[in-house]
Amino acid sequence: MTDLRREAGAFFFFLFITFLAVLSMSGIFRSIASASRTLSQAMVPAAVLILGLVMFTGFVIPIDYMLGWCRWINYIDPMAYVFESLMINEVSFSVFPAFESLTPDSPCTVRWQRVPLHIIRTEPLGSWVRKCG
Repeated sequence: MTDLRREAGAFFFFLFITFLAVLSMSGIFRSIASASRTLSQAMVPAAVLILGLVMFTGFVIPIDYMLGWCRWINYIDPMAYVFESLMINEVSFSVFPAFESLTPDSPCTVRWQRVPLHIIRTEPLGSWVRKCG
């Protein structure tokens, strides 16, 4: 349904990374639970922590737009590494259309090409798409 890569290696890597994410987040929340006496005392820091971890994965706030003083949160965030690993697993060496022009009356055609992940992440769109004409 989500059109993920249909290869055994990608699937088992997804399973492995998801298992590691469950273990790491379980460890974080168990350490919060061991430091508190009741369930209601543990819910407040756990809610604030999960909000911060999800916000600084790189999806809600892109890594390039994070301020310098809060960039360290992304470095210690285990969910950021999980998100990056899953994105690399799915997007690397995928085929994307390179549109010559965004206007519908353009005589240019759509070419399909293989795009390495570093071009998707760091290069602006105009630097790897050739101009029409």
